[in-house]
Amino acid sequence: MTRLLFNSDLIYNANIYNGLYARLKKPFTGQPIYFTILSIVVTFGKIKIAYMQNGHSKTPIVQLSIEFSLMVIKYAEQLEANNKHVIANQVLKNGTAIGAYIMEAQSVDNHTLYYAKLHAADRKAHNTWYWIYLCDQAAGYDVDKDLMKKLEQIMASLHTLILAEKKS
Repeated sequence: MTRLLFNSDLIYNANIYNGLYARLKKPFTGQPIYFTILSIVVTFGKIKIAYMQNGHSKTPIVQLSIEFSLMVIKYAEQLEANNKHVIANQVLKNGTAIGAYIMEAQSVDNHTLYYAKLHAADRKAHNTWYWIYLCDQAAGYDVDKDLMKKLEQIMASLHTLILAEKKS
């Protein structure tokens, strides 16, 4: 759980529901973000709200990356069971890093960092594709086609998001 402070300049665009939740538009994407209000403090006329962000998994790219990471973990375990330790390590490391970078991108506060995190996720997606492609081409490796399909969906989504960020 991340706790952050919001100052009154950003509160004007918030809708507070029943004193417990707030909804804001995410910078650069316009997507709504939901928060659980932890406390509200007024000091010298400034409002400070401590909150934690809810619902990362509501964005499609985050949901895809979580599903993919879970699939990667299972595949890496399968590789480990077959004594394919080096490949298992690479697939696990790169495959789960995609979701980590996507999650980091959800919480940055400036356009440059958002773009950098998406770009890093894209690089990790390409690395993961490479390792899974090698497994698919090599004898003795069983690759789940759904794993590759999910990865290609993530890569397409990241490509779309990155192009949108370049234009803005």
